[in-house]
Amino acid sequence: MADPIKFIFIATADDGAFESAASARALELCKQFYRARLDATGILPAPAVLRFIHFRNNKNDIRCFDFSLATTARPKPPGKIAWKSLATFVAAGDASFAPATFLDTATPLDVLNLYHSIRGAPAGSVLELSIYAHGWTEGPILRSHAPLSNDNNPPADINGLPIRNPNDADGRVRTDFASNMGEDPNVGEAPGVFPRKGGKNALAEFKAAFDPNALFLICGCNGQDAVREPGTNNLIGLLKATATQVIHQAFTLPTRANEKEKKKRIKSDLAKFGAILARGEIPADTIEIDMGAEFQDELRDIRGGGHYSVFDPSDEQRDKNLRLAFHYEIDTKFFPVVRRTGGVVDDVQVTKFHRLFTEVQGVIARRMQQMYGFKAASALGIKVLAGPVGVKSSLIPDKQMQVCGVTKVSECTRALSFHETFMGIEMGKRKYFIFDQDAVDHINALALL
Repeated sequence: MADPIKFIFIATADDGAFESAASARALELCKQFYRARLDATGILPAPAVLRFIHFRNNKNDIRCFDFSLATTARPKPPGKIAWKSLATFVAAGDASFAPATFLDTATPLDVLNLYHSIRGAPAGSVLELSIYAHGWTEGPILRSHAPLSNDNNPPADINGLPIRNPNDADGRVRTDFASNMGEDPNVGEAPGVFPRKGGKNALAEFKAAFDPNALFLICGCNGQDAVREPGTNNLIGLLKATATQVIHQAFTLPTRANEKEKKKRIKSDLAKFGAILARGEIPADTIEIDMGAEFQDELRDIRGGGHYSVFDPSDEQRDKNLRLAFHYEIDTKFFPVVRRTGGVVDDVQVTKFHRLFTEVQGVIARRMQQMYGFKAASALGIKVLAGPVGVKSSLIPDKQMQVCGVTKVSECTRALSFHETFMGIEMGKRKYFIFDQDAVDHINALALL
Protein backbone atom coordinates (compact mmCIF):
# COMPACT_ATOMS: atom_id res chain seq x y z
CA MET A 1 0.00 0.00 0.00
CA ALA A 2 1.36 3.39 -1.01
CA ASP A 3 2.24 5.92 1.68
CA PRO A 4 -0.49 8.52 2.26
CA ILE A 5 0.09 11.86 0.57
CA LYS A 6 -1.04 15.20 1.96
CA PHE A 7 -0.89 18.53 0.14
CA ILE A 8 0.36 21.90 1.32
CA PHE A 9 -0.79 24.67 -1.03
CA ILE A 10 1.09 27.96 -0.77
CA ALA A 11 0.32 31.07 -2.81
CA THR A 12 2.48 34.18 -2.89
CA ALA A 13 1.39 37.48 -4.44
CA ASP A 14 2.75 39.06 -7.59
CA ASP A 15 4.96 41.24 -5.38
CA GLY A 16 8.31 39.43 -5.27
CA ALA A 17 8.82 40.41 -1.60
CA PHE A 18 6.53 37.55 -0.57
CA GLU A 19 8.17 34.77 -2.59
CA SER A 20 10.66 33.69 0.08
CA ALA A 21 7.80 33.11 2.52
CA ALA A 22 6.84 29.96 0.60
CA SER A 23 10.20 28.28 1.20
CA ALA A 24 10.26 29.49 4.81
CA ARG A 25 6.84 27.98 5.45
CA ALA A 26 7.73 24.74 3.68
CA LEU A 27 10.88 24.36 5.80
CA GLU A 28 8.91 25.08 8.96
CA LEU A 29 6.29 22.46 8.13
CA CYS A 30 8.87 19.82 7.21
CA LYS A 31 10.43 20.26 10.66
CA GLN A 32 7.07 20.31 12.40
CA PHE A 33 5.80 17.09 10.86
CA TYR A 34 9.20 15.42 11.15
CA ARG A 35 9.17 15.99 14.92
CA ALA A 36 5.67 14.49 15.19
CA ARG A 37 6.16 11.64 12.72
CA LEU A 38 6.32 8.86 15.37
CA ASP A 39 3.07 9.92 17.05
CA ALA A 40 0.62 7.33 15.78
CA THR A 41 -2.29 9.52 16.91
CA GLY A 42 -0.91 12.67 15.26
CA ILE A 43 -2.12 14.48 12.17
CA LEU A 44 0.32 12.78 9.80
CA PRO A 45 2.24 9.82 11.26
CA ALA A 46 5.02 8.22 9.22
CA PRO A 47 5.28 6.77 6.69
CA ALA A 48 3.72 9.55 4.63
CA VAL A 49 4.52 12.24 2.07
CA LEU A 50 4.10 15.99 2.37
CA ARG A 51 3.59 17.38 -1.13
CA PHE A 52 4.07 21.15 -1.43
CA ILE A 53 2.59 23.16 -4.30
CA HIS A 54 3.63 26.79 -4.64
CA PHE A 55 1.61 29.16 -6.82
CA ARG A 56 4.18 31.86 -7.56
CA ASN A 57 2.14 34.79 -8.85
CA ASN A 58 5.11 37.09 -9.43
CA LYS A 59 6.53 34.55 -11.93
CA ASN A 60 3.21 33.09 -13.12
CA ASP A 61 4.42 29.57 -12.51
CA ILE A 62 3.76 26.62 -10.23
CA ARG A 63 6.45 24.58 -8.52
CA CYS A 64 6.41 21.47 -6.32
CA PHE A 65 8.41 19.68 -3.64
CA ASP A 66 8.03 16.37 -1.79
CA PHE A 67 9.21 15.56 1.72
CA SER A 68 8.93 11.94 2.83
CA LEU A 69 8.25 11.16 6.46
CA ALA A 70 9.77 7.84 7.57
CA THR A 71 9.74 6.00 10.87
CA THR A 72 13.55 6.11 10.75
CA ALA A 73 15.60 9.23 11.56
CA ARG A 74 16.25 9.82 7.89
CA PRO A 75 15.36 11.55 5.70
CA LYS A 76 15.74 14.58 7.93
CA PRO A 77 14.09 17.90 7.10
CA PRO A 78 15.92 19.73 4.31
CA GLY A 79 17.99 22.84 4.92
CA LYS A 80 16.74 24.28 1.66
CA ILE A 81 13.67 23.56 -0.45
CA ALA A 82 14.66 22.15 -3.84
CA TRP A 83 11.58 23.25 -5.75
CA LYS A 84 10.83 21.62 -9.12
CA SER A 85 8.75 23.22 -11.82
CA LEU A 86 5.42 21.52 -12.35
CA ALA A 87 6.60 20.35 -15.77
CA THR A 88 9.68 18.57 -14.38
CA PHE A 89 8.21 17.34 -11.09
CA VAL A 90 7.91 13.54 -10.94
CA ALA A 91 5.02 12.61 -8.66
CA ALA A 92 5.57 9.27 -6.95
CA GLY A 93 2.70 7.25 -5.51
CA ASP A 94 -0.99 7.21 -6.41
CA ALA A 95 -1.47 8.79 -9.85
CA SER A 96 -4.57 10.68 -8.69
CA PHE A 97 -2.27 12.71 -6.40
CA ALA A 98 -0.06 13.85 -9.30
CA PRO A 99 -0.44 17.67 -9.34
CA ALA A 100 -0.25 17.92 -13.12
CA THR A 101 -3.47 15.92 -13.41
CA PHE A 102 -5.74 18.34 -11.55
CA LEU A 103 -4.11 21.79 -11.13
CA ASP A 104 -5.45 24.83 -12.94
CA THR A 105 -2.35 26.14 -14.71
CA ALA A 106 -3.94 28.94 -16.76
CA THR A 107 -1.96 32.17 -16.67
CA PRO A 108 -1.80 34.82 -15.41
CA LEU A 109 -2.21 33.02 -12.11
CA ASP A 110 -4.86 34.36 -9.75
CA VAL A 111 -7.04 33.22 -6.88
CA LEU A 112 -9.22 31.06 -9.13
CA ASN A 113 -6.20 28.88 -9.93
CA LEU A 114 -6.03 28.13 -6.22
CA TYR A 115 -9.73 27.46 -5.83
CA HIS A 116 -10.00 25.27 -8.94
CA SER A 117 -6.87 23.31 -8.04
CA ILE A 118 -7.93 22.56 -4.48
CA ARG A 119 -11.36 21.50 -5.74
CA GLY A 120 -9.56 18.95 -7.93
CA ALA A 121 -7.40 17.51 -5.16
CA PRO A 122 -8.40 14.10 -3.77
CA ALA A 123 -10.92 14.28 -0.93
CA GLY A 124 -9.37 15.01 2.47
CA SER A 125 -5.89 15.45 1.03
CA VAL A 126 -5.20 19.15 1.72
CA LEU A 127 -3.53 19.84 5.07
CA GLU A 128 -2.89 23.54 4.53
CA LEU A 129 -3.59 26.48 2.28
CA SER A 130 -1.37 29.48 3.00
CA ILE A 131 -1.60 32.84 1.24
CA TYR A 132 1.17 35.42 1.63
CA ALA A 133 0.12 38.76 0.18
CA HIS A 134 -0.99 42.26 0.88
CA GLY A 135 -4.54 42.22 2.16
CA TRP A 136 -7.54 44.08 3.51
CA THR A 137 -10.98 43.26 4.87
CA GLU A 138 -12.23 42.06 1.47
CA GLY A 139 -9.43 39.50 1.13
CA PRO A 140 -5.85 38.77 0.09
CA ILE A 141 -4.47 40.74 -2.88
CA LEU A 142 -2.69 38.33 -5.20
CA ARG A 143 -2.60 40.61 -8.24
CA SER A 144 -1.49 44.08 -7.17
CA HIS A 145 0.18 44.88 -10.50
CA ALA A 146 -1.24 45.18 -14.01
CA PRO A 147 -3.73 43.99 -15.03
CA LEU A 148 -5.30 45.41 -11.87
CA SER A 149 -7.94 43.30 -10.19
CA ASN A 150 -11.28 44.83 -9.20
CA ASP A 151 -14.77 43.94 -8.05
CA ASN A 152 -16.49 46.94 -9.64
CA ASN A 153 -19.83 46.62 -11.43
CA PRO A 154 -20.02 42.81 -11.16
CA PRO A 155 -22.41 40.71 -13.26
CA ALA A 156 -25.94 40.20 -11.97
CA ASP A 157 -26.55 37.44 -9.45
CA ILE A 158 -27.54 34.05 -10.83
CA ASN A 159 -30.10 32.07 -8.84
CA GLY A 160 -29.61 34.61 -6.07
CA LEU A 161 -25.88 33.85 -5.86
CA PRO A 162 -23.10 36.46 -6.30
CA ILE A 163 -20.94 36.36 -9.44
CA ARG A 164 -17.31 37.45 -9.64
CA ASN A 165 -16.29 40.31 -11.86
CA PRO A 166 -14.25 38.70 -14.70
CA ASN A 167 -11.47 41.17 -13.87
CA ASP A 168 -11.34 40.06 -10.22
CA ALA A 169 -8.16 38.08 -9.58
CA ASP A 170 -8.06 38.38 -5.78
CA GLY A 171 -9.68 36.81 -2.77
CA ARG A 172 -13.10 38.43 -2.40
CA VAL A 173 -15.36 38.26 0.63
CA ARG A 174 -18.44 39.15 -1.46
CA THR A 175 -18.28 35.99 -3.56
CA ASP A 176 -15.75 33.41 -2.51
CA PHE A 177 -17.57 31.51 0.22
CA ALA A 178 -21.02 31.36 -1.33
CA SER A 179 -22.01 27.90 -2.57
CA ASN A 180 -20.93 28.81 -6.12
CA MET A 181 -17.70 30.58 -5.02
CA GLY A 182 -18.57 33.44 -7.37
CA GLU A 183 -18.88 31.38 -10.57
CA ASP A 184 -21.97 30.49 -12.61
CA PRO A 185 -23.87 27.96 -10.44
CA ASN A 186 -25.31 26.31 -13.55
CA VAL A 187 -21.87 25.50 -14.99
CA GLY A 188 -19.59 22.72 -13.81
CA GLU A 189 -17.30 19.94 -14.95
CA ALA A 190 -18.24 16.29 -15.26
CA PRO A 191 -16.75 13.95 -12.62
CA GLY A 192 -13.06 13.31 -13.26
CA VAL A 193 -12.64 16.34 -15.54
CA PHE A 194 -9.98 18.85 -14.48
CA PRO A 195 -9.53 21.65 -13.63
CA ARG A 196 -12.76 21.89 -11.62
CA LYS A 197 -14.16 25.14 -13.02
CA GLY A 198 -17.62 26.64 -12.71
CA GLY A 199 -19.86 27.32 -9.76
CA LYS A 200 -21.81 24.06 -9.68
CA ASN A 201 -20.98 22.32 -6.37
CA ALA A 202 -17.97 24.66 -6.06
CA LEU A 203 -17.91 25.21 -2.30
CA ALA A 204 -18.82 21.57 -1.60
CA GLU A 205 -15.86 20.38 -3.70
CA PHE A 206 -13.55 22.94 -2.10
CA LYS A 207 -14.54 21.89 1.43
CA ALA A 208 -14.27 18.18 0.62
CA ALA A 209 -10.61 18.53 -0.37
CA PHE A 210 -9.51 19.60 3.13
CA ASP A 211 -8.34 17.21 5.81
CA PRO A 212 -10.37 17.63 9.04
CA ASN A 213 -7.19 18.97 10.68
CA ALA A 214 -6.47 21.43 7.85
CA LEU A 215 -5.34 25.00 8.37
CA PHE A 216 -6.11 27.98 6.14
CA LEU A 217 -3.47 30.63 6.83
CA ILE A 218 -4.39 34.07 5.47
CA CYS A 219 -1.51 36.50 5.88
CA GLY A 220 -1.80 40.21 5.21
CA CYS A 221 -3.27 43.38 6.64
CA ASN A 222 -6.79 44.02 7.81
CA GLY A 223 -6.51 47.77 8.21
CA GLN A 224 -8.80 49.25 5.56
CA ASP A 225 -12.53 49.50 4.88
CA ALA A 226 -13.98 49.79 1.39
CA VAL A 227 -16.60 52.35 0.41
CA ARG A 228 -18.69 51.07 -2.49
CA GLU A 229 -21.66 52.38 -4.45
CA PRO A 230 -24.74 50.35 -3.45
CA GLY A 231 -26.03 49.85 -6.98
CA THR A 232 -22.89 49.19 -8.99
CA ASN A 233 -20.49 47.98 -6.26
CA ASN A 234 -17.95 50.39 -7.75
CA LEU A 235 -15.17 51.26 -5.31
CA ILE A 236 -15.49 54.88 -4.19
CA GLY A 237 -12.53 54.89 -1.85
CA LEU A 238 -10.67 53.38 1.10
CA LEU A 239 -11.05 54.31 4.75
CA LYS A 240 -8.76 53.61 7.65
CA ALA A 241 -10.38 50.61 9.33
CA THR A 242 -13.25 51.90 11.44
CA ALA A 243 -12.51 49.08 13.89
CA THR A 244 -8.99 50.46 14.39
CA GLN A 245 -10.41 53.88 15.26
CA VAL A 246 -13.03 52.58 17.68
CA ILE A 247 -10.51 50.32 19.44
CA HIS A 248 -8.15 53.29 19.71
CA GLN A 249 -10.81 55.42 21.38
CA ALA A 250 -12.34 52.79 23.65
CA PHE A 251 -9.28 50.72 24.59
CA THR A 252 -5.90 52.13 23.55
CA LEU A 253 -6.36 55.66 24.93
CA PRO A 254 -7.72 54.59 28.33
CA THR A 255 -5.17 51.79 28.85
CA ARG A 256 -2.38 54.17 27.88
CA ALA A 257 -3.74 56.78 30.32
CA ASN A 258 -3.84 54.17 33.08
CA GLU A 259 -0.19 53.31 32.50
CA LYS A 260 0.87 56.98 32.51
CA GLU A 261 -1.08 57.85 35.65
CA LYS A 262 -0.34 54.80 37.78
CA LYS A 263 1.69 56.82 40.28
CA LYS A 264 -0.79 59.70 40.48
CA ARG A 265 -2.94 59.94 43.59
CA ILE A 266 -5.84 61.50 41.69
CA LYS A 267 -6.41 59.90 38.33
CA SER A 268 -8.40 61.07 35.34
CA ASP A 269 -11.67 59.38 34.42
CA LEU A 270 -9.97 58.01 31.31
CA ALA A 271 -7.22 56.38 33.40
CA LYS A 272 -9.81 54.93 35.79
CA PHE A 273 -11.61 53.41 32.82
CA GLY A 274 -8.29 52.03 31.57
CA ALA A 275 -7.50 50.50 34.97
CA ILE A 276 -10.70 48.45 34.77
CA LEU A 277 -9.78 47.30 31.26
CA ALA A 278 -6.28 46.38 32.42
CA ARG A 279 -7.86 43.92 34.85
CA GLY A 280 -9.70 42.29 31.97
CA GLU A 281 -13.05 43.59 33.23
CA ILE A 282 -15.79 45.39 31.33
CA PRO A 283 -16.50 48.88 32.76
CA ALA A 284 -20.08 49.69 33.70
CA ASP A 285 -19.73 53.34 32.65
CA THR A 286 -19.75 54.61 29.09
CA ILE A 287 -16.66 55.83 27.26
CA GLU A 288 -16.49 58.91 25.04
CA ILE A 289 -15.78 58.12 21.41
CA ASP A 290 -14.12 61.09 19.68
CA MET A 291 -14.35 60.26 15.99
CA GLY A 292 -13.40 63.82 15.07
CA ALA A 293 -9.92 63.15 16.45
CA GLU A 294 -9.77 59.87 14.53
CA PHE A 295 -10.71 61.58 11.27
CA GLN A 296 -7.96 64.15 11.80
CA ASP A 297 -5.50 61.34 12.42
CA GLU A 298 -6.69 59.57 9.28
CA LEU A 299 -6.11 62.76 7.29
CA ARG A 300 -2.56 63.00 8.70
CA ASP A 301 -2.00 59.41 7.54
CA ILE A 302 -3.17 60.36 4.06
CA ARG A 303 -0.86 63.38 3.92
CA GLY A 304 1.98 61.12 5.06
CA GLY A 305 1.39 58.70 2.19
CA GLY A 306 -1.14 56.37 3.85
CA HIS A 307 -3.31 54.12 1.70
CA TYR A 308 -6.62 55.87 2.33
CA SER A 309 -8.73 58.04 0.03
CA VAL A 310 -9.41 61.74 -0.26
CA PHE A 311 -13.07 62.04 -1.25
CA ASP A 312 -13.01 65.68 -2.39
CA PRO A 313 -9.51 67.15 -2.91
CA SER A 314 -10.92 70.57 -3.84
CA ASP A 315 -13.17 71.07 -0.80
CA GLU A 316 -11.72 70.16 2.60
CA GLN A 317 -15.01 70.53 4.48
CA ARG A 318 -16.91 68.35 2.02
CA ASP A 319 -14.12 65.77 2.24
CA LYS A 320 -14.54 65.72 6.05
CA ASN A 321 -18.32 65.41 5.70
CA LEU A 322 -18.04 62.50 3.30
CA ARG A 323 -15.42 60.75 5.43
CA LEU A 324 -17.67 60.97 8.49
CA ALA A 325 -20.68 59.72 6.55
CA PHE A 326 -18.81 56.76 5.06
CA HIS A 327 -17.45 55.72 8.46
CA TYR A 328 -20.76 56.15 10.27
CA GLU A 329 -22.82 54.34 7.65
CA ILE A 330 -20.60 51.28 7.99
CA ASP A 331 -22.46 50.50 11.24
CA THR A 332 -25.65 52.47 11.85
CA LYS A 333 -26.31 50.59 15.11
CA PHE A 334 -23.19 52.01 16.76
CA PHE A 335 -22.67 55.43 15.15
CA PRO A 336 -24.92 58.50 15.24
CA VAL A 337 -27.32 59.08 12.37
CA VAL A 338 -25.76 60.96 9.44
CA ARG A 339 -27.63 64.19 8.75
CA ARG A 340 -28.25 65.11 5.13
CA THR A 341 -30.04 68.04 3.50
CA GLY A 342 -31.23 67.38 -0.02
CA GLY A 343 -28.98 64.34 -0.18
CA VAL A 344 -25.89 66.39 0.77
CA VAL A 345 -24.12 65.57 4.04
CA ASP A 346 -24.50 68.50 6.45
CA ASP A 347 -21.43 70.37 7.70
CA VAL A 348 -22.39 70.06 11.37
CA GLN A 349 -22.33 66.47 12.60
CA VAL A 350 -21.92 64.63 15.90
CA THR A 351 -18.26 63.70 16.27
CA LYS A 352 -18.25 62.93 20.02
CA PHE A 353 -20.65 60.49 21.66
CA HIS A 354 -20.72 57.98 24.51
CA ARG A 355 -21.08 54.20 24.26
CA LEU A 356 -21.01 51.25 26.63
CA PHE A 357 -18.03 48.96 26.27
CA THR A 358 -20.38 46.12 25.33
CA GLU A 359 -21.52 48.26 22.39
CA VAL A 360 -17.85 48.57 21.38
CA GLN A 361 -17.59 44.77 21.42
CA GLY A 362 -20.69 44.63 19.25
CA VAL A 363 -19.45 46.95 16.51
CA ILE A 364 -16.04 45.23 16.37
CA ALA A 365 -17.75 41.83 16.12
CA ARG A 366 -19.92 43.07 13.25
CA ARG A 367 -16.84 44.36 11.45
CA MET A 368 -15.18 40.98 12.08
CA GLN A 369 -18.13 39.26 10.41
CA GLN A 370 -17.24 41.09 7.18
CA MET A 371 -13.66 39.77 7.09
CA TYR A 372 -12.55 37.34 4.38
CA GLY A 373 -10.96 35.16 7.08
CA PHE A 374 -14.10 35.08 9.19
CA LYS A 375 -16.25 34.17 6.17
CA ALA A 376 -13.78 31.38 5.33
CA ALA A 377 -13.96 29.97 8.85
CA SER A 378 -17.76 30.19 8.83
CA ALA A 379 -18.10 28.36 5.51
CA LEU A 380 -15.32 25.77 5.54
CA GLY A 381 -15.49 24.29 9.03
CA ILE A 382 -11.70 24.16 9.36
CA LYS A 383 -9.29 26.23 11.41
CA VAL A 384 -8.49 29.60 9.83
CA LEU A 385 -5.54 31.70 10.96
CA ALA A 386 -5.98 35.38 10.08
CA GLY A 387 -5.35 38.85 11.42
CA PRO A 388 -8.33 40.22 13.38
CA VAL A 389 -10.11 43.25 12.02
CA GLY A 390 -8.29 46.57 12.24
CA VAL A 391 -4.66 45.38 12.33
CA LYS A 392 -1.72 45.24 9.93
CA SER A 393 0.89 42.60 9.09
CA SER A 394 4.42 42.70 7.78
CA LEU A 395 7.30 40.50 6.73
CA ILE A 396 9.63 39.70 9.62
CA PRO A 397 13.24 38.44 9.74
CA ASP A 398 12.23 34.78 9.30
CA LYS A 399 10.80 35.74 5.87
CA GLN A 400 7.26 34.99 6.89
CA MET A 401 4.57 37.39 8.08
CA GLN A 402 3.50 38.55 11.52
CA VAL A 403 0.68 40.77 12.68
CA CYS A 404 2.16 44.12 13.80
CA GLY A 405 5.63 43.05 12.66
CA VAL A 406 8.33 43.15 15.33
CA THR A 407 7.37 46.53 16.79
CA LYS A 408 7.07 47.26 20.50
CA VAL A 409 3.83 48.36 22.16
CA SER A 410 1.88 50.39 19.62
CA GLU A 411 -1.66 51.08 18.51
CA CYS A 412 -1.58 47.83 16.54
CA THR A 413 -0.24 45.62 19.32
CA ARG A 414 -2.70 47.15 21.79
CA ALA A 415 -5.46 46.23 19.35
CA LEU A 416 -4.28 42.62 19.54
CA SER A 417 -4.62 42.79 23.31
CA PHE A 418 -8.17 44.11 22.90
CA HIS A 419 -9.11 41.25 20.57
CA GLU A 420 -7.57 38.60 22.79
CA THR A 421 -9.06 39.89 26.04
CA PHE A 422 -12.43 41.28 25.03
CA MET A 423 -13.30 39.52 21.77
CA GLY A 424 -12.28 36.15 23.20
CA ILE A 425 -10.25 35.01 20.18
CA GLU A 426 -7.12 32.92 20.75
CA MET A 427 -3.85 34.25 19.36
CA GLY A 428 -1.85 31.71 17.37
CA LYS A 429 1.46 31.67 15.56
CA ARG A 430 2.95 35.05 14.57
CA LYS A 431 0.10 36.88 16.31
CA TYR A 432 -2.51 35.67 13.84
CA PHE A 433 -5.79 34.72 15.46
CA ILE A 434 -7.45 31.31 15.38
CA PHE A 435 -10.91 31.35 13.85
CA ASP A 436 -12.50 27.96 14.44
CA GLN A 437 -16.17 27.12 14.96
CA ASP A 438 -16.08 28.19 18.61
CA ALA A 439 -14.60 31.56 17.63
CA VAL A 440 -17.16 32.01 14.87
CA ASP A 441 -20.03 31.29 17.26
CA HIS A 442 -18.59 33.65 19.87
CA ILE A 443 -18.17 36.53 17.41
CA ASN A 444 -21.69 36.00 16.08
CA ALA A 445 -23.02 36.26 19.63
CA LEU A 446 -21.05 39.46 20.35
CA ALA A 447 -22.34 40.97 17.10
CA LEU A 448 -25.81 41.11 18.65
CA LEU A 449 -24.66 43.55 21.36
